[in-house]
Amino acid sequence: MNWRKETENARNRTCVKALFLSRGRVQALVHDFNHMAERLESLVGAQQLLLRDVSHELRSPLARLNVALELAREDTDPDTEIETHLGRIEREPRDSAS
Repeated sequence: MNWRKETENARNRTCVKALFLSRGRVQALVHDFNHMAERLESLVGAQQLLLRDVSHELRSPLARLNVALELAREDTDPDTEIETHLGRIEREPRDSAS
């Protein structure tokens, strides 16, 4: 997934600005609307960045856990109680995500 392209698409969808000028109350409303649109654009971008970072932070430990489990299985007999525990450790993250 191209995060930069997705972010740009989100900006195009969320940032709808009033492009006309007027006087008095309408001008103040246009200013406030544009400020709100910019703020929303900023918040959506920050949310996407946070989601990307959290996703990465969760995948890294899970990948290390899977490697450790594979290495532990290489040194154990499949019929032992240790293999039963390793299987339980392997299933736990998947069961927690469901």
